[in-house]
Amino acid sequence: MKQRPFRRILGHIQNFGLAGLNLYCEMWSFKLNLEHHKPDLKARIPISIGNTTESVLQNGETLFTARHEGQIVSWLKRSENPYPLTYIDQHLQLAPKECYLHGAFTQPAYRSQGLLVELISQACKSAHHTSALVAIISYNQSSIRAFTKAGFRLKQVRGFFGLGTWRRHFPVQPAPTENTRSTSE
Repeated sequence: MKQRPFRRILGHIQNFGLAGLNLYCEMWSFKLNLEHHKPDLKARIPISIGNTTESVLQNGETLFTARHEGQIVSWLKRSENPYPLTYIDQHLQLAPKECYLHGAFTQPAYRSQGLLVELISQACKSAHHTSALVAIISYNQSSIRAFTKAGFRLKQVRGFFGLGTWRRHFPVQPAPTENTRSTSE
């Protein structure tokens, strides 16, 4: 269904602000319960998974990489400490045995090959976590699709209303139900 220009303009203002002023920012938190759902899927192309815990990564993060024919084609970071969500000026607090997955990227030529799911599987298996969280900006529909396909479910909505430097953070909201969610899918 084709969107009307006015609705498209309102969506752009909501997601990116107006003339550099953020009026409204929203981020969705997704959770994967690893006690009930053990992601153990394999990629459709042969890859090797590696992980790095070097001091160059902030907050004790671990970087997981997927290599195909010697070239890094995808990566994912895992953090086990409270993490700053700079887009919405908030911090994500983690429960014990909970990890935060972020910074996921797959080269365009290798997307839809199951690389992200295998990276998630390795990141969660290696540290024996009970749940994993991701926070995705609400307009990033491709990331939302990729993580829900991997088994993550919408848990919370967080964000703020603002004008310039003034911010009014709205509290963490429960996930919207299918009937109340309005996305442009």
